[in-house]
Amino acid sequence: MREFLRQFAAEWSGDRNQRTKLQRAYITVAVLLSAVAGMFVLVNADVSRVLVLVAVGLAGVYIANAAMWLLLDSIVSPKLPKPEVKPTRAPRRK
Repeated sequence: MREFLRQFAAEWSGDRNQRTKLQRAYITVAVLLSAVAGMFVLVNADVSRVLVLVAVGLAGVYIANAAMWLLLDSIVSPKLPKPEVKPTRAPRRK
């Protein structure tokens, strides 16, 4: 388990795509809240119910965010002008 968490954290920090990081954060927090809610159901059912509702809300945000990025990538992004690539210059020598 510890190695899995270490690997997950390494992938998380190595990923440069902020969208992917955000999506992973949503789903990770939703799964953790569901697990905590499962433990809390033994102590207090009302608190457990609230935690599950928050987890379901985060899962909904995850799905909505994925749909919006999909639409953005498929409809809007192809119509945007491509950024110009400037040639790199060698540093000056003194």
